[in-house]
Amino acid sequence: MGDVRATVEAVDAVAVVDDDEWRRRGLVDGLRELGVRDPGRPAEGATVVIVAAEAARDRWDRLAGFRTAGDLRELLGDGARIVILADGLDNPLVPVRAVEAGADHLYPRAEVRDLDALRAVVEAPSPDRRPAALVDPARLDPLGVTPTSRLSAGLALIEQRGVTGLFDDPPTVQLTRRQSITLRRALATAMAVHPAGPVTAARNQAVRPTWHQLRRLVDLARGAAPALP
Repeated sequence: MGDVRATVEAVDAVAVVDDDEWRRRGLVDGLRELGVRDPGRPAEGATVVIVAAEAARDRWDRLAGFRTAGDLRELLGDGARIVILADGLDNPLVPVRAVEAGADHLYPRAEVRDLDALRAVVEAPSPDRRPAALVDPARLDPLGVTPTSRLSAGLALIEQRGVTGLFDDPPTVQLTRRQSITLRRALATAMAVHPAGPVTAARNQAVRPTWHQLRRLVDLARGAAPALP
């Protein structure tokens, strides 16, 4: 494996943000083995923050780590590098959420499987792992999403309005037609999405995404629906 300790020693501190205790302990132990000073310290004093995308508990937003990363970016500014670990990148909306969060790098968790890989994440992450480089516009167009869509903002709006039950199967919350139209407009605006298909100059911007499209987007963005091919 070589001497990884000397190269990582230059990193002052690494914070690990993961509400799954065993995953968090595993990363912190690995960082200690690499010789990182103060691994696992509070994020406010870290130069690198590793954030787990997936929430350990049964949360409505199963990818709540992206919103956590966004909060940390606001808190830390440019003073720390934020790396998100996700269980898989087959979901085309995952990189979009990472871009929205202001993350510097996005890695599939399975790729960070040994000390060499962990060292790379901490010390010299690949430019290929920048979220913007992982966005695939060809997969976004059929969803009505752009690389600058604000998916986490839409999920936060749904939670703030107390209507997460609309996305249960079957729905456990009912809205009037007027309420549905209002929510549909608010979601389309908050998420910065458009009717499915490529945006063209001739598109009537007054047209809103359908409820079916928004429902699919929300479930895909929160990790509750299988990824599209």
